[in-house]
Amino acid sequence: MKWRQLSGRIEKLSYQRTLGSVLSGIALSIITPQRLGDVVGRLIGFNANNFPRLIAVQILGGMIQIAVVLLIGGISLLWLNTYFEWFPLNYYTVTSLIVFFIFLILLNFGIFKTRWTIALTARIPLKGKLKKWLESVHVINSFSNPEIAYLYFLTVLRYLVYTCQLLLLIEFLGQPALNWVSLGAVYLLFFIQAGVPLPPLFSLVVRGSIAMQVWSLIGYPGFRPLIASYLLWLMNLGIPALLGAFNLIYFKKENND
Repeated sequence: MKWRQLSGRIEKLSYQRTLGSVLSGIALSIITPQRLGDVVGRLIGFNANNFPRLIAVQILGGMIQIAVVLLIGGISLLWLNTYFEWFPLNYYTVTSLIVFFIFLILLNFGIFKTRWTIALTARIPLKGKLKKWLESVHVINSFSNPEIAYLYFLTVLRYLVYTCQLLLLIEFLGQPALNWVSLGAVYLLFFIQAGVPLPPLFSLVVRGSIAMQVWSLIGYPGFRPLIASYLLWLMNLGIPALLGAFNLIYFKKENND
């Protein structure tokens, strides 16, 4: 839904082809650092002339996702700290929090005030193809503030879906998780995992270790949260990546024919 909203500004594809490009992106993202393959995979099925502008709107979508994850994760960390007192609110922590939230304000300001952001990037002295690629960023200006707000809404909605999935999986495995503390722990978990630079396929052990650490901090030891995290990965990355691989094979065969 979000990718269709972004890419539709440049080139409209059918729902089936748009879904195929998303699945292809997931297939390539699980084997690349910071899911960079997602950028390439989502270009599948689109006109090559539109690639620079499609990458530009992907950057916009990525910035919105980062803003949402950081904001909700940061608030969850502060809220959980009032329960468990993981760190004291001294001069250093307060200063760090102020810097963090100033960064968030500037990030969101840059997203909504894209004309200002693009005006700054236009000052970068580039020539040739690099300059042409930079000029493609201007497509972001075509999104109005209400449309950007709608993209935020879609991002938060997907975030809530992942949250509900994980909480229900933990509950299904026999660990009570439908409470506010568990909700905050999920947001904190997503917040920390977002910073893992390894490809999703190769970072399963790291992500699992983070999940166990976070849940143990709120008094939920054991392997149920770990199993739930792996099941969530399988549902939202593993299976879609497999479908995306089939789509890539089909696309290649279609082009060869």
